[in-house]
Amino acid sequence: MAISSKFLKFYRSYGLFFSIAVGCCSPFLHVISERCFAYFLMPMLFFVFVRIQAPFHAVRWSHVLFLLWNFLFPCGVFVFLRFLGFSIDFAMAGFMAAVTPTGTAAPVVMTFLRGNMEYVVMAFLLSTLVFTFAIPFMFPFFYGVPTPGLSMIILKKVAGVVLLPMMLAIFCRLRYPKSQEWGAKAQDFSFMMWQILIILICAQMSHSVLENRVVLHAIPQVFLISVSVCFLNFASGRLLGGKTYSRECSQALGQKNCSLTILVAIMYANPIVALGPSLYIMCHNTWNAIQIAHEQKARKQD
Repeated sequence: MAISSKFLKFYRSYGLFFSIAVGCCSPFLHVISERCFAYFLMPMLFFVFVRIQAPFHAVRWSHVLFLLWNFLFPCGVFVFLRFLGFSIDFAMAGFMAAVTPTGTAAPVVMTFLRGNMEYVVMAFLLSTLVFTFAIPFMFPFFYGVPTPGLSMIILKKVAGVVLLPMMLAIFCRLRYPKSQEWGAKAQDFSFMMWQILIILICAQMSHSVLENRVVLHAIPQVFLISVSVCFLNFASGRLLGGKTYSRECSQALGQKNCSLTILVAIMYANPIVALGPSLYIMCHNTWNAIQIAHEQKARKQD
């Protein structure tokens, strides 16, 4: 029992680092990622949604600041990179990494960090809604390429994954009030699903880079851009969230749904632009792994 307990603590603390490494070294798993990603994500979202009531009461003033940053920061990244002399493709790589909405699994990560899930769920809903209707206008403005029908493509991609577990969770909450307890009981299961998702996400990112080897020369520069964008997102969220929601706002700004912006970049731009959000995946998941490992150590001391 003592051995299994120690293994479980080690698994919770450092499992994500292992998942990142496995995913990056297994680009062939991208086939599974494309087919099965939603099936691993939806159970995790169900166990988040079943724990919370309708999130609209969770709207805070910092959500307004959060949305302003999500809108203005990508524009600033693009202008700054162009000012430094980067080509439009490199500037758009930074823009796409910055403009991405809050990651679908951000509320799940917040459960591992013992934060306010409702705040992050609200941030996810707001940023996804704004992104869905803003990016079809912002992308052509900066890159000069029209994006017909993009809003519906994004809405279908997000709604298909989010609405089903949300509606099922609402039904369970109404029919079985005690179902609110299921989320806490399934935390280890959710963490295992999250590790599988990290492997699949990193495998998809690795495959994307290998498929477009012409962009290998661009990796150092784009990686530096993505790391900088990631750092500024997490750091600014700490400030914008104030003392009460610093961790939550940081997570909502830092963890991104990069699959959406990779999709946009592949459809309407080129592999260098897609490289920005692709490498951002490595950055925000590495920071998530560090945060969760730190949280597990803190729990040991409680």
